[in-house]
Amino acid sequence: MAARYVLSKSGTQSRFVLKAGNGETILNSERHTSSAGALGGIASVHANAPIDSPYVRKNATNGSPMRPNVSKIEPCTSGTS
Repeated sequence: MAARYVLSKSGTQSRFVLKAGNGETILNSERHTSSAGALGGIASVHANAPIDSPYVRKNATNGSPMRPNVSKIEPCTSGTS
């Protein structure tokens, strides 16, 4: 099964989650004030995913690698994997 985006709404805010084919969450978006904003975030993640520069990689205090975070990509939201 292919990865998919899941769009959800809570009150007036929307967000999306990128899920792997096995159902594991790959990325959580920030909250958006509209569904259109969340859809724009999905489009931006889709377009920018192959580019390495937006990702911030850090190591834990024990030296093991942590999951990368996505820094702000205009007009995209920041996301956390």
